[in-house]
Amino acid sequence: MSFVRPEVAARFARWREVLLWAAVAALGLWLGARGLAQGAWLVALPGGLALLTGGLLLRGAIRRVRFAALPPGEGVVMVDEGRIGFFGPTTGGFIDLAALCRVEIRPGRAPCWRLVADDGTVLDIPAGARGNEHLPDVLGVLPGIDFGAGLATLTDPAATFPRVIWRASTESRPTLT
Repeated sequence: MSFVRPEVAARFARWREVLLWAAVAALGLWLGARGLAQGAWLVALPGGLALLTGGLLLRGAIRRVRFAALPPGEGVVMVDEGRIGFFGPTTGGFIDLAALCRVEIRPGRAPCWRLVADDGTVLDIPAGARGNEHLPDVLGVLPGIDFGAGLATLTDPAATFPRVIWRASTESRPTLT
């Protein structure tokens, strides 16, 4: 017998990674502050490290939860070693991260990510496709990518035009080693 309503449990389950990293950051803050107050550097140093680690991982976790909250769409996204793949009912394909030249968010009734490669390959991925929450992690290596603008475009019902959230320049090409 559960004492928590199912919808509340589902919401906590969706945010569990965010809650975990927030707890790690809070513990690090507490340890760091306590260590500094008592002059115990051996306590303050791990506390600062936990605060830094928890804070950095918290940012990515929040981004994943926000993109995963979009309405479900068709298809499955697969990411494997710098290669993004999409398997849909009518379309699909692969694009290498190093070959990307533009990333767009296309709003509308069926919002999608549009990935364009330098050879002209275009991959349209519905924003609610299964596995889409991994796209921000993979595309996060692109210098200057603006996920805030992309998420605002996806959640704005009045948005009608595609928004370019990243465009390659000669010095911003991702390199895979």
